[in-house]
Amino acid sequence: MIFGCWRPQFGALAAGIVLSSGTAVAQTRPQNVQPILTGPVLPATLVPEKHSYLRLGLGAERFGNGSTDSDYMAAISGVYRYRAFGPNATLLAKPNLGTADYEKSRFLLGLGLRGYLPLLGTEVSYGVGVLGELRFEEHFWLIQGTPIELSAVLYRRRTFEVELTVGMRIVLAGKLINSFLLDPNGFRNEDAQADLDRARHEDRARGFIRLIFSRRLD
Repeated sequence: MIFGCWRPQFGALAAGIVLSSGTAVAQTRPQNVQPILTGPVLPATLVPEKHSYLRLGLGAERFGNGSTDSDYMAAISGVYRYRAFGPNATLLAKPNLGTADYEKSRFLLGLGLRGYLPLLGTEVSYGVGVLGELRFEEHFWLIQGTPIELSAVLYRRRTFEVELTVGMRIVLAGKLINSFLLDPNGFRNEDAQADLDRARHEDRARGFIRLIFSRRLD
């Protein structure tokens, strides 16, 4: 009789313990858990393409006519790519930093414009430009035009790229440095004048080949 009276109370107590346990478990579960994504959010075809970026590179250039009348120079290049066009700047240098040999230095700074297009599984470009050249070794400066510059990407992996460029430059203007402070050996130098005349008339057009290792900066 006694157990019969307590049976409803035991049932209610057990039900309360079960409900309180379920509530506690529910409260301990983390809220708003985001699912872990292991793949791309969108297919590659739906990801918007970036139309502009900067590419900086280092390399070397061989400039001149033939093997005996050529110079090898270090090259620094920068291209701002916008869609299929690329305004660019190039610095070429053959520096001699010693006080006795600085006159053998040679520097070129150029600006240009390229147009790009895909071809045969790679990317090629055609460019034109203008360069200013300072030749302490030959005691004069030159302005040169680049009517043709053809480039092709030889290797590309992610943001890294190897590019080969061939082209031709034509001398447009030039003059002796003719400054005793900057170039004492070239001051009123008749041999330097003869070299300038030859560069402006006889050797007016010269070819070049350049190899650049560059990285894309988004």
